[in-house]
Amino acid sequence: EDVPVLFSGYSPENYDSTYSGLVSAQEALQRSLNVPAVNLLAALGGEALYELLKKAGFTTLTPVNHYGLPMVLGGCEVNLLELTNLYAALAGGGKKYPVQTRLDRGNSPPLTVFSPGVAYIITEILTEVRRPDLPTCWEFTTLPKVAWKTGTSYGHKDAWSIGYNPRYTVGVWVGNFSGEGRAGLSGAEMAAPLLFAIFAQLNSDTTVSWFTPPVTVKKRAVCAVSGQTPGPFCTPLRSDYYLTDCSPEVECTFHQTYLLDPATGYRLPPHYYSAARVTAEQVYLQYPPRVAAWLEANGQPVETLPPLLPEWQKLLPGGAPVVRSPSADYIYQIRRGIPLEYQKICLEAAAGNDVRQLYWFIDGEFYGQTKPGERLFYLPEPGRHRVICQDDRGRSAEVKLEIID
Repeated sequence: EDVPVLFSGYSPENYDSTYSGLVSAQEALQRSLNVPAVNLLAALGGEALYELLKKAGFTTLTPVNHYGLPMVLGGCEVNLLELTNLYAALAGGGKKYPVQTRLDRGNSPPLTVFSPGVAYIITEILTEVRRPDLPTCWEFTTLPKVAWKTGTSYGHKDAWSIGYNPRYTVGVWVGNFSGEGRAGLSGAEMAAPLLFAIFAQLNSDTTVSWFTPPVTVKKRAVCAVSGQTPGPFCTPLRSDYYLTDCSPEVECTFHQTYLLDPATGYRLPPHYYSAARVTAEQVYLQYPPRVAAWLEANGQPVETLPPLLPEWQKLLPGGAPVVRSPSADYIYQIRRGIPLEYQKICLEAAAGNDVRQLYWFIDGEFYGQTKPGERLFYLPEPGRHRVICQDDRGRSAEVKLEIID
């Protein structure tokens, strides 16, 4: 998901301050999208990346409690040599070898940091030529075949680009040794052209065969919308890589069929049957709640399910609203000297496309109502509060809100 999200007061943004809704892992990596990366680290657990970098031998990291989710966006200290050597592990099928500065020393045993299948798929993603971070000054006809990535640090202090093929791994850094930033400094425009020029020289007299896919890497058809294995109602389809030893086999949850009553337009319960009622079947596209709310807020049409047959509305279970704000486990502090009118706390939730109205309760008292994705603002009062968001089907979600003076 590439939509606005809040993690205990931290709301990541993409470099260009835009969002794309649903994106594939390939698109997120090629476009260097920040929000999907933060979502992934949050799903894996905040320490997962830290543990990977420590396992890979990074020597510049401070204790783990110094970092948070921004670590996945480069919010940690690394040096060019260790970072380049981690990319060399991708070129080595997931095996990382210690850096050697002398040829007369024997090879140390490698450390496995990625599976061969993971290394190959990431390599294929990074080999794509037509990418947003391709430098504008480079001609496609002269671009050597390289898996590559660029990056630019906060404040335009560092521009880097790292690339590899089966024979070489090259890392390029551009910046001031003083650490002073420079407007316009970026990895794509400053470091990547040097990277390509180096590879053009390295490969000038040789032909480099490309990586061979491991036995665990195959291709399969997936739903072009969800990226999941296609169900009977998915169209169009596209081909995608998967890992035979770990990729999940989840049938598409986006394309769902529902029974309708043509006479009234009401939606009928699953497996409904009545000899006295004619039914019709129709497929609806159901986005995840946060994505659906973002699409609607940005003027993009989202299919809405017809209301459920009235006598069944309180009987069927379903997904509760997803509260996007206030953030759970976050302590809000009232700032002195600033009128409370300018410190209001946003109440916002996403819900499935069968929901038309959300009702907000604070400490048991009704506070207001919104549509999914709409915002309601609460004038902060010090103390601990119970915030409940209930949809028009009776399903509810609860968060704890703590405000200190």
